[in-house]
Amino acid sequence: MKPSRVAVVALPAADGRLVHRLAQRFTDVTPLVEVIDERQLLLPMRGPTRYFGGEAAVVASLHEIAQREGVESLSVGVGASRLAAQIAAH
Repeated sequence: MKPSRVAVVALPAADGRLVHRLAQRFTDVTPLVEVIDERQLLLPMRGPTRYFGGEAAVVASLHEIAQREGVESLSVGVGASRLAAQIAAH
């Protein structure tokens, strides 16, 4: 069994309201969204990658949702752990 991967969504500059609004919208991709801080969200990737057809498709969906919310700049990092995903996002 492959280890579960996670995604960290990082916003360059944000406030808590925007992060919480994005967290609510990202539940369209995965029901489990964790707010790390006012600039970062953590999402599990195992289920969404199976449903959407891979990591690239999930990341594209997250970018699309963010753009609909008016977020121009968004970084998504995927890794085997939270730390790895945070490093990839930054």
